Amino acid sequence: MDGQRFDLLTRRLASTSRRHLIRTLAGGAIGGLASLAGGAEAKPNETCPGECGPCEVCDPSRGRCIPRDCHGHCRACDPATGKCVKTCPEGSVCRGDACCPTANACGDVCLAAPCDEHACEACDPKRGACVSTCDPATCQVCDGDGFCRPVCDERKCQKCDGSGVCVSTCSGPCEQCDGQGGCIVCDPNACGVCD
Repeated sequence: MDGQRFDLLTRRLASTSRRHLIRTLAGGAIGGLASLAGGAEAKPNETCPGECGPCEVCDPSRGRCIPRDCHGHCRACDPATGKCVKTCPEGSVCRGDACCPTANACGDVCLAAPCDEHACEACDPKRGACVSTCDPATCQVCDGDGFCRPVCDERKCQKCDGSGVCVSTCSGPCEQCDGQGGCIVCDPNACGVCD
């Protein structure tokens, strides 16, 4: 650009309002971007040849039909309706991407076998596992028929200490259990020998 043209340009810019100048510059920038974008080769709008099946959708980027994605979770496309439907049969639920027998479902987990009620087991949904319904801290064990029974024998003067151990209710060597749940006081001169 020579000196005369530069002087002419600066005089025009000096006499132009700021608003007009900003509009002119913005318009020029947008026009430049549009010409760049217009210069790129436009991709033809690809479509699928023919109509896709009931469980297919057209993928325009590939120009062909692809299987409908039902996003797992035990769902698949029903060819009769073309809609995604649950695939788990009656008496089962979906766990992850697989159907699980309802009896084996524990929280978000499908157990290999249901919890055994006869062994005093129950599902803990937070753990996703079978746990005992008997409380070992209170000295309970399962009887095999689904009932928790105390281990400590009151007739033998036993009680649970709260940590799962049976202890005697009789105190010291001078007391013995009478076999009926009572403690007998022995002769203090011969502790441990009761008449």
